[in-house]
Amino acid sequence: HGVVPVLGPRPVLLVGPRFDKEYPLTHNHWIKAGRSKKAQLFCNNQAVSRKHCSFRWDRHRQVVEVKDTSMAGTLVNGETVKSDRRVLQHADRVRIEGKNMRFDFLVDLRPVGLAIADPREEQKGLNQFKKLRGPALLQRRDSLKVQLASLDADIQKLESEAFEKEREFHDIAMRRSMRLTDDKQRQIDLEKHIAGKTVLEENLEEGRKEWVRKLEAEHAENEAQVKPLMDNIAERQTRLEKLQLKKDELERNIHPERYAVADVSRIGAYSLELPIHQNTPTAPSRESSEPPALDDIDPDEDALANLLAAQGKAAPEAASLDTGAAEEPEAK
Repeated sequence: HGVVPVLGPRPVLLVGPRFDKEYPLTHNHWIKAGRSKKAQLFCNNQAVSRKHCSFRWDRHRQVVEVKDTSMAGTLVNGETVKSDRRVLQHADRVRIEGKNMRFDFLVDLRPVGLAIADPREEQKGLNQFKKLRGPALLQRRDSLKVQLASLDADIQKLESEAFEKEREFHDIAMRRSMRLTDDKQRQIDLEKHIAGKTVLEENLEEGRKEWVRKLEAEHAENEAQVKPLMDNIAERQTRLEKLQLKKDELERNIHPERYAVADVSRIGAYSLELPIHQNTPTAPSRESSEPPALDDIDPDEDALANLLAAQGKAAPEAASLDTGAAEEPEAK
């Protein structure tokens, strides 16, 4: 069972006299180059080993390797590699020396996105550089020095800009961290204030309820204390009204002349005539014929009756004294 090659983007080896042919490299699969007819890259020359070298593409490491298995060795960019492995870069030239013949291979990493330039153009530039001699080489060196100085200046400028950007980034990150810390502290303080406010509101509500209970208890106690007094006052007020009515009735009976109505039936008559008491038989009543029952006499009413009776007796005596004093001058 053979190894199934992994398809997808693969680097290629440029082969041929003008590097106009391509041979793709398969992931983790060695591509053999040599004199053997089983070799994928057949090199028909007696000076080439049957299994001269092999190429492999490692997709995970993103590298192309060459492994030498020959007796004479393999040239990589003019350096001999013998019985060893070497990692190849873009545009590296691998050469197998034969008898009066050379087999060259160029590594092209553009299909996997690891390079941009055409390796054939780079090889042309290297060949032109190798052809330079004398003043042209010095001029080329000076030009490269100028380019290198310009690149160094650009690198320093970019490094300073990167440093400034990094410092600005760190400042922003530090301010943001401080702001987040302040926000967290404010949130903690706010939660504490809210919890304290809740506790104060609960205490205030409890105190209000306690004061309401105290006021209700005090109000009930005051009502309990005031109710007997109010009942007593109401009772005394009722008794006073009764006594006042009784007094008026007794005064009307004792002094009927004070309550007599003047007879003004005759025009121009100003005399006040008292009503004539006629000895007409009247129906006996309890008040005139029988003494009041002892259980019907109120102590206050009895005292008031005695007072009015004493005043009634004193009034006739005063009238008789006034009459006697008026008769004495006539006798003289």
